[in-house]
Amino acid sequence: MLLEGKIFLRTDDNKTLVAKAMEYNMDTKKLVSDSEVTVSADGTTIRGIGLRADKDLNKFTILKPSAITQGGTNPLKAAGSL
Repeated sequence: MLLEGKIFLRTDDNKTLVAKAMEYNMDTKKLVSDSEVTVSADGTTIRGIGLRADKDLNKFTILKPSAITQGGTNPLKAAGSL
């Protein structure tokens, strides 16, 4: 399913995703975008271009990150990635 325009997704645990265009594969339950994206969770906001993620945003990759704003728990630091 191809989505275009200002896309806003909120998960059950209040993670948010904003993108200009996105594709959702209903079979694999994966989100893919090559546009600008913003992901926010627990006071941390990550912006960049390109996204590969599961539908709940539990696992995601921003292909070209451009900014990380921290406040609250940083999910990247908790996972040992930073």
